[in-house]
Amino acid sequence: MFLSLGIVKKTNLLFIKGRNSSTIHILVSQSILIFVLLIGDILFARYFEKADFGTWKQLNLLIGLVIPLMMLGLPEGFKYYAALEKDKVQQHLKEVLKLLTCTFLLMVGIFSFGAVHLLSSLLNNDEIINFRFMIPLLFMAMALNQIFRNLMINQKQTSTLLYSSGVSLILGAVLITVNLLVYNYSETILVWITLPLMLVILFVTPILIYIKRYPLSVKGINFKFNHESTKYFKIGLPLYAATFIGVIGRNLDKALVGALANVQQFAVYAVGAFEIPIFSMISASISQSIFPELVRLINSNKIEDAKELWLKSIQKASYITYPIILLLMISAKYLIVFAFTDKYIGAISIFKIYLLIGLWRNGYYGGLISASGKTKWITLYSGISVTGNLILSFLLYQAYGLYGVAYGALISASIINVLQLIHEGMLMKWMRCLFLDIKLLILVLLIIVFFFVDIGIYI
Repeated sequence: MFLSLGIVKKTNLLFIKGRNSSTIHILVSQSILIFVLLIGDILFARYFEKADFGTWKQLNLLIGLVIPLMMLGLPEGFKYYAALEKDKVQQHLKEVLKLLTCTFLLMVGIFSFGAVHLLSSLLNNDEIINFRFMIPLLFMAMALNQIFRNLMINQKQTSTLLYSSGVSLILGAVLITVNLLVYNYSETILVWITLPLMLVILFVTPILIYIKRYPLSVKGINFKFNHESTKYFKIGLPLYAATFIGVIGRNLDKALVGALANVQQFAVYAVGAFEIPIFSMISASISQSIFPELVRLINSNKIEDAKELWLKSIQKASYITYPIILLLMISAKYLIVFAFTDKYIGAISIFKIYLLIGLWRNGYYGGLISASGKTKWITLYSGISVTGNLILSFLLYQAYGLYGVAYGALISASIINVLQLIHEGMLMKWMRCLFLDIKLLILVLLIIVFFFVDIGIYI
């Protein structure tokens, strides 16, 4: 434990010195949002009935599984062209906003005429029907958040993200309190409106602050479609297909539990199947900050420089995430019971399996492929991963029940990342980068040991 704390302290300094202020801004902004949602999870788990908390977690599943699939790759298409053609950012923004508006109107129609009933049936929960109008609104808020986040990163205006994170922290505290009051003192159905609205407000806040600081002109947007509109799909749709497959892969276990079990059992599984937010925050912040440079290097035919930049980002992220995984693995029992009460003690083993998945959350392993524009390969590898996930989850479920589904998620995550490393010719370099580093090697071995060893920290 003291070894890992020492590494955290030392490597945090290396990380801060090694990255520019943009990375810090991105990391802090993501940290605040996920921290707010984590606090919301803990409080809702304590004060909501287990079935109602299960519905809240199923709303989170819809946000993680359904809504990204409705974006059709538009944020990814904008991200690529905004990095490639910086002098045409405003033009790209207008085109993508036009396409996004049309998609939103389509979603409103679909969810007004039965799509939400299908979701309710699949999740065995009639309460999902109450989200019929909120899901399209959440879609719009999340898509805009991704697009404007990419815009701020590309324009090196990430200080707005840092400022908005402070506002979001205050808003989040107020909105969580409001939801608890609504739940305790009014009809339960009202909270199914206020909870999604809380998420919409948190997603939209950075956009409003950005527009206030950097006024945008949307004049010139017309709803005529031409060949220019299709190029965002050309880049974005393969990523969308990969996202479609990848999101299913990441959420397949939760969707399977939602279909096979009741809402209360889903609540317990969802608590355990919790990927620690800081992993994705660090991974995303570093990946987003280096993506424009990766695009530039690859298009300048400096492939080795791009690989070296990517490897260094993976190593620096590992210096932070691996010690955290070790500490969490040691204290898994204590954390679950302390945060969520002993109602969710059954989630401990699932939580430890998900900590192993965290070993892969030190970077975006398709980053070099995405930066090269050859996104069809990401689609292929994601397809292989989700197919393997389906087969493994079914077979392991027969042997280990719901825990087998979690093991299927772990093996699936390993498959897709190894395949992408092989494709990029990076597998051996990646192994040397991580496992010839004695600190990282010791951390990985300790993580595996404490996965199997129960040291009995429990209250």
